[in-house]
Amino acid sequence: MDNRRILQINLDALETPLFILDEVELQKNLSLLKEVQEKSGSEILLALKGYASYVTFPMMKNYLAGVCAGSLYEARLGKEEFGKEVHTYAPAFADKEFPKILEYSDYVTFNSIAQLERFMPVIRAQTIRKEVGLRVNPEKSIAGEKFGLYDPCATHSRLGVTAKEFDEQCLEYLSGLHVHALCEQNQDALEELLEVLEEKFSPILKRMNWINLGGGHHITREDYDCDKLCRIVQEFKARYPSIQRVYLEPGEAVVWNSAVFATKVLDVVKNSKNIAILDTSVETHLLDVLLTRYEPMPYIPTIWGAGRPGELEHTYTLGGLSCAAGDVIGEYSFSKPLRVGDVLLFLDMAYYTIVKTTMFNGIALPGIAMMNAEGNVLMIKTFRYEEYKNRLS
Repeated sequence: MDNRRILQINLDALETPLFILDEVELQKNLSLLKEVQEKSGSEILLALKGYASYVTFPMMKNYLAGVCAGSLYEARLGKEEFGKEVHTYAPAFADKEFPKILEYSDYVTFNSIAQLERFMPVIRAQTIRKEVGLRVNPEKSIAGEKFGLYDPCATHSRLGVTAKEFDEQCLEYLSGLHVHALCEQNQDALEELLEVLEEKFSPILKRMNWINLGGGHHITREDYDCDKLCRIVQEFKARYPSIQRVYLEPGEAVVWNSAVFATKVLDVVKNSKNIAILDTSVETHLLDVLLTRYEPMPYIPTIWGAGRPGELEHTYTLGGLSCAAGDVIGEYSFSKPLRVGDVLLFLDMAYYTIVKTTMFNGIALPGIAMMNAEGNVLMIKTFRYEEYKNRLS
């Protein structure tokens, strides 16, 4: 996010904790993605598992081909609020939900041949044609060990059918394949993925009409070579002329640097170290910090104006609001001492943040606001006691 736009925000007027979506930064990302689609001949989908703030869907659907969903509720949200193609994939579908999933989906991708065979009679009973795909696993850990639990092709992954397990008899059902092996990576990683994919599945690719190359393409990052991505996709399509549509789910790249998370200092205490307690929580609002804490590459969010421990004059441990003893965000340093009422801005907080928030310990969900082109922060949604009560029984 452009720091000049952050400076336009009247921090003292914010009711925190609060996610602030930046309309201008989001549109920059979308414009680049539209250009990539046009040059490469690919189609880009919004992955709802990472970002599903439908207040921005009217803008996004002017640039993207549709959405990819991983559940019944995501598929319904995509169909009702985005209104374009809905691609649904899940590690397994439940009997009771699958007919409704079909109702909201244009493309359905299965994780196993057993699931494909189980639900094909339901699909064939539909009057409206559905595109059917199968997820394959290239068994190549391209994301690498540093991404830990986010590596979709880690050893013994439950995601996708390996070449050894692939049964060609299922080809009569399929019109496409899905593969996902990347995580916040560049075009060279995609090139590597296609090499191993073609090595193991080339005869099958020649019989497909479409392919979904999954997520992890960090297209909107400054050092990403979009021209090379376009060439890679064009050359792939030339090698497999039967494949008419190539889909990408760049995930974080769609909303890269397009939101901040504002939180306020409630108290400052000392126990050998300086500790600032915020009106947010790792246990409730910053789940990726909690989930990756012991991973090779833990997620450490950036705070605007702050540094690493010891980098600036005043270092604090930032603690959360919940009663969980481990509710600690991490250590940061600041140029000035933190005071009660100070507002901290966490950067790049759109993807895998808003969708993962919880109400553990009865802590309210953060509000959601939009900063428009003029720099005005407009409140979109606030959450009250009823949301907490209605989740319980």
